[in-house]
Amino acid sequence: MIQTGLTRREFGLLLGGTLRALLVLMMVTTSFSQNRERPRARELGVIVGVLPPGPLNSITDVAGVAVGHTTIVRGNDVRTGVTAILPHTRNLFREKVRGAVFVGNAFGKLTGSTQVNELGEIETPILLTSTLAVPRVADAVIDYMLALPGNEDVRSINPLVGETNDATLNDIRGRHITSADVVNAIKNAMSGANASPTRSASAIARSLKTRSASAIARSLKRIDRRYIESRDITATAASFSAGCDDELLARKRRRV
Repeated sequence: MIQTGLTRREFGLLLGGTLRALLVLMMVTTSFSQNRERPRARELGVIVGVLPPGPLNSITDVAGVAVGHTTIVRGNDVRTGVTAILPHTRNLFREKVRGAVFVGNAFGKLTGSTQVNELGEIETPILLTSTLAVPRVADAVIDYMLALPGNEDVRSINPLVGETNDATLNDIRGRHITSADVVNAIKNAMSGANASPTRSASAIARSLKTRSASAIARSLKRIDRRYIESRDITATAASFSAGCDDELLARKRRRV
């Protein structure tokens, strides 16, 4: 059992405050008008880690890394896509790169992770997609890699595909990702400032229907109505933290 120095009730209070802050952040970032780019988390005051970001605050600050997206917005219930991360844009099977897997929370699907752990190498683009589309995307990556010039004699490919569950906004059971979507994300991957990580997310945010936004709002109201009424996400997140700290301090004083 992990020892935190907090009682179960105190830990629950801290966790609840954090979850409320994250849900408010999600509400804000999906409610921007159609003419505005969705802000980065750092622009909203959410700072991750202690080191300064690169000039673009992006994975493509690493020289040679390219990122591509295919965003699928169709009808009222299809809001999904696939992201391709290329350590370099050459034949990755012939020019493998060093890699490792760190598991912070194993409740997810990560195809190809065991071989990366065993050999310490990445031999395909890294793909991220909808939870139930992982097998389909992995199959498309295999097709793509086998078709590359120079891979005619290859008899084993280790596709590396991760996921996120987009069922809140998307018809996840429909598994709408196709092989063409995967190839498009890989082939259109760009490096540097051209690979804006906000483009794909913004396209989905702009396409949100009132029904989806209302569903998020209702979820927030069930947690705590007063937090929805705040328009300052930074101040709201800070108030959660301060409120939790004050409550914990009061409880400790009462025990003393």
